[in-house]
Amino acid sequence: MAASCTLANGKTIIKIFDVEDGCLQIILRGHNDLVHDICWSWDDRYLVTASADGSVRVWNMEDKETQHTDKLNYMAVDNDRMFFICELYHPSYVYGAKIHPARDDSTLFIATACFDQKVRIWSVNIEYGQGDCLDEVSINQKAAMTLGTKKSIYEYEENLEDETLRLIMNPQDTPDDIKNQYSPTKSTAGNSTEREKAINKGYKNLMEKKHPNALVFDNDGRLFVGDSHGQINVWRVYVDPTQSTKNMVKIADHFLIKHKEIEGDQINELIMHPESKNQLYVHSRDNCIRLIDYETSRGTRIKKRFFGSKCSNYMIQSTLSPDGQFLVSGSETG
Repeated sequence: MAASCTLANGKTIIKIFDVEDGCLQIILRGHNDLVHDICWSWDDRYLVTASADGSVRVWNMEDKETQHTDKLNYMAVDNDRMFFICELYHPSYVYGAKIHPARDDSTLFIATACFDQKVRIWSVNIEYGQGDCLDEVSINQKAAMTLGTKKSIYEYEENLEDETLRLIMNPQDTPDDIKNQYSPTKSTAGNSTEREKAINKGYKNLMEKKHPNALVFDNDGRLFVGDSHGQINVWRVYVDPTQSTKNMVKIADHFLIKHKEIEGDQINELIMHPESKNQLYVHSRDNCIRLIDYETSRGTRIKKRFFGSKCSNYMIQSTLSPDGQFLVSGSETG
């Protein structure tokens, strides 16, 4: 089991536990901010971690936990480097990373969701430790078909500019002319409240831009992406490792899933139902987890609702047992 922990100095570590005895096996370092997503490969050989520091790190966990566990501890800073494969860099916060179900011994295909409103597909060469971005799509792209609500209040969305994203990640680089807009004037001198309100309002407006928040693959390679406005974009991601790098991935068949109950609330987590490819668990920031059926003659339908977990402000997530019997969720109540 993998769990992320952010230390007092802002550094984030990944702890790997043995689920049978609860013992700490491995500590992975490298991220400099919150880890939003952790994904194991289908065979538990590889681990992918997505962070607010703008990076996705790929780790090779194959057999090493049994060979080196006696050497790995909090003081052994360099020992975790033996697990590191490569790092995938993004222009802003990364909220999700998932491994494509295509099984290839030498290459991993990874989808990532970034605050810049884009979903990227990467290939990672395991032997050489090299990651390449093969393709990307925007969640503002017009879908060929919509399932559910016909009209949306979020039909049109303004794109974020690269320079705006850079300043979010590096506030120390903000130009003086922008800083001066919030400097105290004669009318506001001695009144820091007005300045703080202006800064907070600008930040809030920026953070409310639609961005991908969670993603998941089904077994057929369809990628489901939940966003901060409660909509789900779906693409089919075709992968052919025998092709050249340029032609290795094709993204097609884009459609949109909507429902009036979830639209307007951020989606924290998407989980495929293990026994039905048309059913999806959606964890939203309205204190509810829903099981939705998105391909029915009546359109998108909610089959079940799960209450009890408080989730309205933070990136609270949930998971499903492999047999689909147990749904486990965190809560803001602790």
